[in-house]
Amino acid sequence: MQNDLEIIRNIAQAAANITYDGATDEKYVAHEMGMRREEGNPLLDSRTIDGFNVRIAGNNLIVSYSIEQRLSDVYAQKIEQEMEAIIAQCVKYLKGEYRKISGKNLRLTMVGEIDVRVQNISRIRTSVYAACVYKIGSLKGVIASDAESGDRLNDTFKKFLSMGRDDAANPMNITRKDT
Repeated sequence: MQNDLEIIRNIAQAAANITYDGATDEKYVAHEMGMRREEGNPLLDSRTIDGFNVRIAGNNLIVSYSIEQRLSDVYAQKIEQEMEAIIAQCVKYLKGEYRKISGKNLRLTMVGEIDVRVQNISRIRTSVYAACVYKIGSLKGVIASDAESGDRLNDTFKKFLSMGRDDAANPMNITRKDT
């Protein structure tokens, strides 16, 4: 059985193997993940700027995808469903790469719904950012990032916050008589 550190390292290695443009496998065959940057001829066609990223927060894996596209393309399609499909394809490919590295399956369950943000760059171009949170099923000893951490404020700080200006003691470096 893998420990938590090995699982996190294997996820990081799997992501490092496939997230960059031009990534290849051991036989130098390009990874085809279904991203838009893979379409067309790189020398003749204008390249689409897109990519995905993976980060870990507690026992959650956050997969984000960003793309620059024309404003007319954003209006012509259901952007949220398309971003969800692309992130699902990235997660599928990440699981496959994880299986190659560790020999075990990566269990991910989607938490909540996808977060999609569209921002104008100009009157023609937009930047689309989508992120989705997945719970890593095999992590046992990691504290959940969304778990309640309890009362963080100790009593001294609470007392300080509850005091008004008149109740607070003067600092030691004030030597004026009128205070």
